[in-house]
Amino acid sequence: TDGTSWREITAYTSSTVVTIDATVAWTAATIKVGGALLTISTAVAVSVSGNLLYIKGTTFTLSGNAISTGGTRQWIGYGTTRGDGVQAVFDASGMTAGQNTFSIGDHVTLRHIRVNSSKSVAFTASAQGNCVNCTASSSVSYGFSALQSAINCLATGCAGGFQTTKVCFSCVAESTTTLHGFDFTSTGTVMAAFFCIARSCGSSGTVHGFNIGEGGRVINCMAYNSRNNGFNINSNMGYIANGIAMSNGGYGFTSPGDIGRLGITNCVAYNNTSGASNGLLSYLGESVSSLSADPF
Repeated sequence: TDGTSWREITAYTSSTVVTIDATVAWTAATIKVGGALLTISTAVAVSVSGNLLYIKGTTFTLSGNAISTGGTRQWIGYGTTRGDGVQAVFDASGMTAGQNTFSIGDHVTLRHIRVNSSKSVAFTASAQGNCVNCTASSSVSYGFSALQSAINCLATGCAGGFQTTKVCFSCVAESTTTLHGFDFTSTGTVMAAFFCIARSCGSSGTVHGFNIGEGGRVINCMAYNSRNNGFNINSNMGYIANGIAMSNGGYGFTSPGDIGRLGITNCVAYNNTSGASNGLLSYLGESVSSLSADPF
């Protein structure tokens, strides 16, 4: 960059000769080649749609308001070599109270990023934001909220895990405090979880591993040691298949009567305080098998 224009080096000839990706307006300038930008805000300001923003795996201390990612970009954390899978860490404890940490724009994907101590939600989006291999730790609110997708993500020690995210795949919510592990209750939004785990969710209040609202689909998932129910359907069109509920403080699987749900099928339960299931509907062919021993 010359301090104004942001250009990509496409070929390196020598320490004084490089080829860049577009013609520039200036004919002579002192430019800086290599190195890295000092702050996240500078990267946001100079990047454009389609850019990849690589973030070296150190700890960034944040202050002020939420980081807005812009649109159509990828933010990728790494350790020493790009692609090594190490997460870049953001300490949000110094941010303004009530502020989300990342406000993810449309068609933006964050990869290998960890947020500690968010003052509200660690990762949230307006519509089409995505997280892959990200971690939210000790958020005041949910770890992840209103995303298009969360893949291989972890919410640990947050108030809640995943909220109103359209697709959760291979995600884990553990040790939440006052909010559900997976909260799929947004009216008019179809949300689904596949191969996800809710573990030890809830230290106070009414907290379920999976709280399933209108149109929620939970398939091949497990709820373990939730404060209340493992899987809780509370609205119409909910669906659970191939679920495992174990050692939850309420029922393994429950729904308050005939509310137009799609069904609870091929599920198993073990050692849940209130029982394996409640409110199953025979005309839907719903089934929960009670196991006599720990399945693991």
